[in-house]
Amino acid sequence: MHVILDIGHGQNTYPPSKGIGNFAEHDFNSKVGVKPRELLEKNGIEVTFTQEPFQNDTSLKTRVKIANDSKADLFISIHANASSNPKANGYGVFYYKNCEKAKRLATSMLEFAESLPIGKWGNGLWESIPNTWSDFYVLRETKMDAVLIEHFFYTNPEELEKCNTEDFIKKSAEVIAMAVCEHFGVRYNNFEEVEKAVVEMSEWAKEAHKWVVENGISDGTRPRDTVTREELWTMLHRMK
Repeated sequence: MHVILDIGHGQNTYPPSKGIGNFAEHDFNSKVGVKPRELLEKNGIEVTFTQEPFQNDTSLKTRVKIANDSKADLFISIHANASSNPKANGYGVFYYKNCEKAKRLATSMLEFAESLPIGKWGNGLWESIPNTWSDFYVLRETKMDAVLIEHFFYTNPEELEKCNTEDFIKKSAEVIAMAVCEHFGVRYNNFEEVEKAVVEMSEWAKEAHKWVVENGISDGTRPRDTVTREELWTMLHRMK
């Protein structure tokens, strides 16, 4: 399980960082990209960046080559949107024409994105079609299932105020991580909740908790919940 995270644009993209006023799209994209990498790796999924966050732009051709050479399973390009219409709004995901697996991933992202404090851009699901305005190079030229996320319209003053926040960035990253885990059939674990549970755990249980997680016997979640027979059997089998 290997995912490419493609942080859109660079600090030197013209106009500077491709933004408006004090907002720089590349910086937003970088902040969103860093967090799902951490979440996905904790859930056992390999992640590669096509370009490092908060750096100058890497060409589209180079980014696509990095992705294709990696032989990754998924490609996710992270962006914020812009329009000449200051009222344009909403969250949207593009997938390349006729790619059903990418369409399913995009659809899953839209479902998880319902937790965000904004609506959908149109119906939220957009097809990248050759020889049209939506013919995105990174979707057309990558050899794996690929999607491109437009998180919100930074040219809409209301959305910019609502979405250029740490809370929105955190939730957007979680949307990516949860959708990718679902795509791979991996149960998503929110490790911040686990860390909180560990703090509240009985002192005598903390060493045992660490041991079962490090040895792959349990994911360490829900420390105070009851255990089903299925879970007990699974843990015993993993010990064996």
